[in-house]
Amino acid sequence: MQLKPAPVAAPKRSFNSTSSVFLISTISKPDVGEILFCVAVCIHDRIAQGEEAPASLKKRFAFFSEETNPMYAGPKDDSEGEAQKRLRRDLPSEEMIYHTIRSVFECAHFPFECVVVSLIYIERLIDMSSVPILITSWRPIVLASLILAQKVWDDKSLFNVEFSIFCPMLTLKEINHLEKKFLELIDYDVSVNASLYASYYFQLRTLCPSDAVDKVLDPKASARLEVSGAELT
Repeated sequence: MQLKPAPVAAPKRSFNSTSSVFLISTISKPDVGEILFCVAVCIHDRIAQGEEAPASLKKRFAFFSEETNPMYAGPKDDSEGEAQKRLRRDLPSEEMIYHTIRSVFECAHFPFECVVVSLIYIERLIDMSSVPILITSWRPIVLASLILAQKVWDDKSLFNVEFSIFCPMLTLKEINHLEKKFLELIDYDVSVNASLYASYYFQLRTLCPSDAVDKVLDPKASARLEVSGAELT
């Protein structure tokens, strides 16, 4: 699904069209866990679309590839190393993407709005530069978008060196490079007005039935996220 600002009509693809969704969160008091999961659903769809892109297009943006520096922040897995290596080239599940975003969110303690803004930036990256979101590039792209989002949205933004601590698989130099390339590809357009943000937020709320979110959010994790959201809004 491609989220677009109003008054654009219907998105390209819909999720859960047979489900009735009644989320209890509002734009001022969001259910942080649900929003993080809905963003994960969008990114999952974008990866599936990106993997269908021509090989020539996939190779154009090699600087986003994690072939040499894979970033993994999913839930703990007791699988053997070889099994994990095989999984790294499979399409990530919505749950895995969710846990990756949540791990950065909980480490960095930035406002939840930054996650929505980061999705806006990812959509802008695709629209402006035709960057495919791939199995081997989605984590670096998500990280770069989160870094930019928190710098623009959060008055107490973190430095890149702090993100290199959260994501030790990447050096500070590599994180700086990711951010620079991302900015270049969106032509340094980091503006997000209130109506654009609201459009994305309310479209996100329609994506996921509550039972899908419940399968991912254990009670303790949900409670932690609710506390984080209350403190940061």
